[in-house]
Amino acid sequence: MYVASAISGGYLVLCTSGFVYHRELSMMIALAMTVSSIAAITVLPALLVWVQPRFLFGETSRLVDRRMRRSA
Repeated sequence: MYVASAISGGYLVLCTSGFVYHRELSMMIALAMTVSSIAAITVLPALLVWVQPRFLFGETSRLVDRRMRRSA
């Protein structure tokens, strides 16, 4: 989060530039870094819990989850 905010802030300094290209590019990069950091904090963990990849949860987590659903 710190790195994303530092990069966004660094590129936002270019918004004060007199060149139109620099202003537009800096706004796009700052917006992309902000959206990316927010998505990494909110969407990615939810997606990992929903998909439950084997390399993180192992083989037993899906079996336990299926057994719990059947018994309920």
